[in-house]
Amino acid sequence: MRKEILMICGALSLLSRSVQAQTCVTPPNCESLGYTKTATDCQGLDFLTCPFDESKYFCVLKGLGGSIPTTEVLPGMIYYSDGTVATDVIEGKKPIGVVAYVDGVMKAIIALEENSGLAWSDEKINVSCLSESDMNGMANSYCLNSQSGSYPAAEYCNSYKPVSSGKGSSGWYLPGSSELMKIDGNYSDINYTLQKLSGSTQLSRDIYWSSSQDDANQAWRVTIPSNSAMSHDKDIKHRVRCFLTF
Repeated sequence: MRKEILMICGALSLLSRSVQAQTCVTPPNCESLGYTKTATDCQGLDFLTCPFDESKYFCVLKGLGGSIPTTEVLPGMIYYSDGTVATDVIEGKKPIGVVAYVDGVMKAIIALEENSGLAWSDEKINVSCLSESDMNGMANSYCLNSQSGSYPAAEYCNSYKPVSSGKGSSGWYLPGSSELMKIDGNYSDINYTLQKLSGSTQLSRDIYWSSSQDDANQAWRVTIPSNSAMSHDKDIKHRVRCFLTF
């Protein structure tokens, strides 16, 4: 009897192991592990390839504090004329700006070049169509460029076209005072990138015109990188740096 019980227990044990051995588990695929990019998507970036399919990539930004998905846009990144961003220079692509700040869905790039001295306007009058928001440089620039008078700073940005076609060929504007002040914390990152881009001009430690108006006689200018804004006579010449949003 004891022998029969042992034989039955042994058979049940073997059956249990057999059932366990046949239990199936769905293996992970490349997409579930985050390998959703191609070699083209990761051009100019660090990358990892999927162990199950080497045509699937995970892109990693370089030099910005670790592994960050390429969908992340950070100040100091290079903006190209095709609308893409990267941390490094990509051969065959045309850089036209550097990411100046990111504020929620609002992303702005700063031009690679600047004008060293332009007046805000050649006459002192109140421009009634200007926005009350200091973050609305695009609307301000549209307003100023629609006026009959002369507004050199806004006109410079309106005509600024570093490329003849592509996403970086139009839409440049004179930033509002608060927009200019937003780059203060990113000053070093922006200048680091400008320094490594041939043909670009680093931000100066100087005064820049904004598109924000104070009154009929004065407009707001911002000192970079001290992040201070003061109103000044509109016919005084200051530096001008154009912005583009994407």
